[in-house]
Amino acid sequence: MAKLNMEKHPTDGQVLWLYRCLDNDGNEFARSFTTLQSLKHIDLPSPKIKLNIVKQTAQSIRLRIYSKTLTLAVQLDHPDLEFSANWLDIWPKEKREVTAHKLRDVKIKKNSL
Repeated sequence: MAKLNMEKHPTDGQVLWLYRCLDNDGNEFARSFTTLQSLKHIDLPSPKIKLNIVKQTAQSIRLRIYSKTLTLAVQLDHPDLEFSANWLDIWPKEKREVTAHKLRDVKIKKNSL
């Protein structure tokens, strides 16, 4: 199950976030180390998926994950959360938009910081 981890890293004067994309075996295949305000998207390898931050506040973050076949919108209630999903089950052949609560294989849980 592929995972997107968001980990907080305090620095001088601002908080940086390390975004780590992990494959089924826990191996990292993409990362971005940046502030929330400057992170626009993460391009993932095959299948071609892009992750966009739509809106973020101090208490929540809304992600939009899309490919050519599907858009998935996810609302996380706090930045210290982990979003994990089974990509093969999420991307159907027909084009449609779904939300996280309609997907059985989406898991959102707190990271252990």
